[in-house]
Amino acid sequence: GLINPIGERVVQKVVEQIAQWREQGMNLVPVSLNVSPRQLQQGHIAECIARALNTYQVPANLVEIEVTESAMVDRGAATSAELDALRAMGIRLMIDDFGTGYSSLAQLHRLDVDVLKVDQAFTHSLAQGSEGEQLYRAIVSMAAALDMHVVAEGVETIEQLRLLQAIGCDEVQGYI
Repeated sequence: GLINPIGERVVQKVVEQIAQWREQGMNLVPVSLNVSPRQLQQGHIAECIARALNTYQVPANLVEIEVTESAMVDRGAATSAELDALRAMGIRLMIDDFGTGYSSLAQLHRLDVDVLKVDQAFTHSLAQGSEGEQLYRAIVSMAAALDMHVVAEGVETIEQLRLLQAIGCDEVQGYI
């Protein structure tokens, strides 16, 4: 039962940190927050984020929300309302670890997100022959058709980076 108060504290500290960076004259980039399905189901996360953004006068486009596939696929009315409220504020929605949950490529259009973060297992499969590359190409192609960005998680080698660049992946994340 601690996820909600911990999540609220994390939101407050992240938005406060963004405000401090702004005051220090740093170039600001969006910061991603992972949100649990429970936070979405209980219907207070959008209000919490709005309050923190208002308190610190931070634009909503500097916060991104990452949720699991299962939270997006199995969402009820409360979760949908929270996600709609977040999007209405101008916050980008991201699916974290795409490909490990229930969704399929055919369900992408129903997810209504801005960014797919493709699980590192798919990135690692790039070195195992053409199947991994073909799968990544399909994900990137379908995401582009649905106006979604793709982030490859777990990029660790220059070969993976070059292949993902050639495929047209938007962003990479990892030790490289």
